[in-house]
Amino acid sequence: MNRPNNKISIKTREKICSSFLSLKKETPHETVSVSDICKSASINRSTFYSFFPDTRMLSRFLFNEKGRALSESFFNTYHAPSDDSSIDLSAFFLNIVTFIQANQVLFSELLILSAEDSDEHSTDLISFFIIEADFRAFFRLTTSDSIFLKGGCNALLCSWIKNGCKEEAVNISRILTHYLSNHLCP
Repeated sequence: MNRPNNKISIKTREKICSSFLSLKKETPHETVSVSDICKSASINRSTFYSFFPDTRMLSRFLFNEKGRALSESFFNTYHAPSDDSSIDLSAFFLNIVTFIQANQVLFSELLILSAEDSDEHSTDLISFFIIEADFRAFFRLTTSDSIFLKGGCNALLCSWIKNGCKEEAVNISRILTHYLSNHLCP
């Protein structure tokens, strides 16, 4: 599984990842096997296993790669407001919801992995976008308020993803904005 980061290895890993994502988009409710990925990517099984031990680790790799880019984007776009400024909740949540919708396959996989692992932290979608301390600072929350509000936001996002992101992103963003703005500390 430890492959050098030469051009051929990077290209092969990208081919595996894109094949997996394409297969998941075609059949979102079906399990994608290593054989399916290998056939789609025109590689043999040993090549797949030299990169990933199984499809779960491939899912985690993809999610982490996308997540790193998004976290950097959010860090650069949103910073904790000073005392005389505030964050635009509508824009904040619309960016989150739009990203989830654009990467629905990965987020659906994350929910499946979380259910299999009984990993509550993986379904903390808000923390994927913003760390706990920044969440409290952005919205000027106490720790207990933060836990309560993040729980509600996460429950809505998880339900939305499980239902195939059928509702429009702007509507989900409005619900999240309304929910949070009604509970913010004065």
